[in-house]
Amino acid sequence: MTTNKVLDNLEVFDSRRIRELIRKAVENHSDIFTPGSFYITSFGPIGKSGGVVFYDFSHATKISRETIELWQITELPPDSRIIFVDDLVGTGRQSVEYIQTRLNPVLSPSHRPCLFSICATPAGIQHVRDNSVFDVLCAFELHEHEFNHYQETNKIFSQAEKDKFRKLNQQIGQNTFDQGLLVAFHHSTPNNTMPFIWKDGYKYKNEGGHKNSWFALLPRSY
Repeated sequence: MTTNKVLDNLEVFDSRRIRELIRKAVENHSDIFTPGSFYITSFGPIGKSGGVVFYDFSHATKISRETIELWQITELPPDSRIIFVDDLVGTGRQSVEYIQTRLNPVLSPSHRPCLFSICATPAGIQHVRDNSVFDVLCAFELHEHEFNHYQETNKIFSQAEKDKFRKLNQQIGQNTFDQGLLVAFHHSTPNNTMPFIWKDGYKYKNEGGHKNSWFALLPRSY
């Protein structure tokens, strides 16, 4: 049954899982997370998912580091390594937009910025690297053949099921950031996940032309 397959393949990252991924990433990248040699802050506007990951990062490791706010970047010494933390890099477009509009004006040319993300797609990682001075490090890479459930190389769902997902997502309002993911975090569901998972309360018409309101499994605000 398609519904059961969706639930079986929905990747949910709770706080415990996120902290374990952070610990492993820090252990495996000692060249980046050298004690006392980097500054760390959240990525994105105040109140967004970067702040939650920043909190989890602070409690997942005992490594010595300086936590900073965005306004303090201009005060950092030259050649500082600054690590910005977030939950997901999907297409990479939103990440690049934030870097260009908010971070580039306060970063020094000598700073060494890195975007650390719990999850990321290979395409998103490459987009950020190609369009910014940021390096990107992720703890859990979302390979297309495993996590983009629209792709032909992904064999979890049949073509008929994939077509059904696309049609449903178009009915309830196609999202340009939709990458066929079935990924959620304990604090939010990213818009790179299929819209029918998170787009709660959206008004649409069914095949018979009757007006309905969609009830999402994991709304983006809850």
